[in-house]
Amino acid sequence: MMSTPPPSKKRRCLLTTQPDDYVFKWEVSDFPSFPTTNEARISSPSFFAGGDDVEWQLALYPQSDAADKIVSLFLCLKSTGSTPLPIAIRCTASIAVLNEVFIERKFVHEFQKLESHGWPALVGRDILLNACEAHNSFVILCKLESLLKIRTNITGSTPPTAPLALNNHRLNDDCCKLFETPNQLVDVHIIVGIERYPAHKILLAARSSVFAAMFQHMAMEENLSNEINIPDFEPPVIHGMLEFIYTDNVKALADLAFDLIAAAEKYDLKYLKAMCEQHLKTILNTDNAVTIFVLADRHDCPALLKCVREYVGDHPSDIIETKAYKELNDVELLKKLVDFMILK
Repeated sequence: MMSTPPPSKKRRCLLTTQPDDYVFKWEVSDFPSFPTTNEARISSPSFFAGGDDVEWQLALYPQSDAADKIVSLFLCLKSTGSTPLPIAIRCTASIAVLNEVFIERKFVHEFQKLESHGWPALVGRDILLNACEAHNSFVILCKLESLLKIRTNITGSTPPTAPLALNNHRLNDDCCKLFETPNQLVDVHIIVGIERYPAHKILLAARSSVFAAMFQHMAMEENLSNEINIPDFEPPVIHGMLEFIYTDNVKALADLAFDLIAAAEKYDLKYLKAMCEQHLKTILNTDNAVTIFVLADRHDCPALLKCVREYVGDHPSDIIETKAYKELNDVELLKKLVDFMILK
């Protein structure tokens, strides 16, 4: 995935340092205008971290996979100068939009040569576009922590007999295994109708502030019984929500998005909600516009609501002929729809 970078964009950078820690800030503007061919690469300015003359660079691929529309990000070791290989680094990369962290990823890697390491599937392109829609810009923060000091403290002055083994294995892989074989160390069950889904409190709490609050109050029924009853959703919806909690993905999103967005709102799963919003944007048409409008209004989705408003304004005569429009009996929502048509 190597190619000549496109013409220079507005990209400002800042490097701050602490003992053994380095934070590189890369401001990326005009993201929607970046090329989307598979090989298109946006390179950050070089920066030095992990040693006086160890040179690094970030490589951003705005669309590394044409079919799945995935954004990739890699940390590239450009030069080691006088610092000997291997170089062990703990890297934390985050994307922030309007000073709010949108996504964060980590890896630990031992660079044995001039190479790149990172995230081939950092985030969906459409999801990132949706997140930065207001300003078409975002900030990438890359924190590098040198592991040399850790290794020295362990080995003293004696060289290790073999290189420190730092593999590529990700926490996400282990969480996926837990979802696929959920009966390991289960401490709570989620009851949906006749279905019982085994789960783990620590993962539910880590992903959802609602579950976290539930488990922190010892007197709550869910904590006493280790069962959570969810009567207001169908089993496939909660199964999809649990799949997201464990794997950061929902295979049946296309079938579940209309209902899953409500579950995401109820249990404060912001990224899942954004995934549902983005999918609903892509399938917006005359027949479902009113239904999606109701969902966007009910679940506080301003970006999705804006998309619906523009669509309804462009297709007023078609919208008023749909069954969903004729059956809409909420006066306030009906007034909003009419305003969309008139004020276009």
